[in-house]
Amino acid sequence: MPKDTYSSIETKLKDHKKFNGNSSRGFWDSGTYRVYSYDTEIANYNYHTKEFWIDSKRYSVTTSRLQNIIRKVWK
Repeated sequence: MPKDTYSSIETKLKDHKKFNGNSSRGFWDSGTYRVYSYDTEIANYNYHTKEFWIDSKRYSVTTSRLQNIIRKVWK
């Protein structure tokens, strides 16, 4: 199965859809949409409370790029 590109990840983040990038993934887990970069959860969205969290720590260029895409889409 081909990996999602940053462009398709941005679209899927808007609708909270499952994705698999080269170093990232997003998926639903018990009412929470979780976004991971490598093995670190960097963001999540709780369906029940409608609240989201984005990790503000500084990471690699790749993870930072994904964090910025999430901020753009979710804020």
